[in-house]
Amino acid sequence: MRQFLLIIFAFTSFLNISAQDRVNKPLPTISDQTLVVLNKALGCYYFESTGQWQEHANNITGVDNFTKLEFRELTYLGKTYLVLLKYYIQGDHRYPTLKLDYREAEYIRFYAMEKEDYLSAIDECGTDCVIRIKPIYSTSMLNAFGPFATFGRFSVDFFDAKKEQKDNMYIQFKKYPEKNIARFIIYTDWKNSRNEYIPMLNKMSDPNNVKLGTEELYTSFYYETTLDSFDKFFYLK
Repeated sequence: MRQFLLIIFAFTSFLNISAQDRVNKPLPTISDQTLVVLNKALGCYYFESTGQWQEHANNITGVDNFTKLEFRELTYLGKTYLVLLKYYIQGDHRYPTLKLDYREAEYIRFYAMEKEDYLSAIDECGTDCVIRIKPIYSTSMLNAFGPFATFGRFSVDFFDAKKEQKDNMYIQFKKYPEKNIARFIIYTDWKNSRNEYIPMLNKMSDPNNVKLGTEELYTSFYYETTLDSFDKFFYLK
């Protein structure tokens, strides 16, 4: 009996010591609740060849789309950050060379940033502005199993020491109080061999990239929403 008790004690002690060795590192957590959501905006694109504007809900023809935009909070090691999430549809061909078996899926683009940096930048803007933010981390992920599963993958990926954050995030907008509307676009950039940051929507080869950050944007393509919807979303009201 004594020998049996000694075995049980030794086994229990081993389990306790083993458990003490396994310490999980804290992971960032994206909040369950959204701060603000933008579900709808009119996507507008001007075809120079025909002189016609084409308009679609949440879609700028051949340029960009979103199903919704969200701001959420992210907490990590006792600090709160801000995350802009862009849900969008992306398609490709299973056999790209033959252009066969086209398929679409929803992705989420994450822009994690210092909350104070964003609020300071947006508050300093007037009615015509281009905001540039250096995200702590940004990436796109396939939203195959719902947002919370994707959030979990992002949390594991976040603050990975092996990753270097290179791109910036831009929000370009112009308000038209007399029309009660605001026009905007969200984009990133890429660094060329001369260490120059080049604005980019979704592809480096997109000819529309040259209009980003310029007044010409508003004669070519943009999203449009009411002033109230714009202010509530981008100013986190």
